Amino acid sequence: MATVPPPPPPPPGPERDRALARRTHYGPRFATPLGEVAKWVMNDAQMRERRRFQHVAGVLKALIDPARLSRLKPVRCAGGVLTIEVLDGPLLAELKQHLESRLLDECARQGTGVSRIIWRLARGRR
Repeated sequence: MATVPPPPPPPPGPERDRALARRTHYGPRFATPLGEVAKWVMNDAQMRERRRFQHVAGVLKALIDPARLSRLKPVRCAGGVLTIEVLDGPLLAELKQHLESRLLDECARQGTGVSRIIWRLARGRR
């Protein structure tokens, strides 16, 4: 007598937890197939956001020299707004005044979706 695996549970979240809790405890528990989890992760909005953020990081590396790049950190890229933290005030002013327009143009050319940049001073040392 072969056991038939139950239907696959929904993607990770509260519904999956409820589906796993409804399963019987005396029979074998079948793992969620990896293909379903991978599909869910690859279609996740956060994963798409990370891919876009990688394009922004490439633009920053192309436009800013490594010494200055080590003193800034892109923090967030959402809704067409890129937030960048800078470690010191003079560098923040210099980047905002001299590099912002070139950075926006290059982001548009690369298709990152960034239309605005928020520069802010980092609170502490990294």
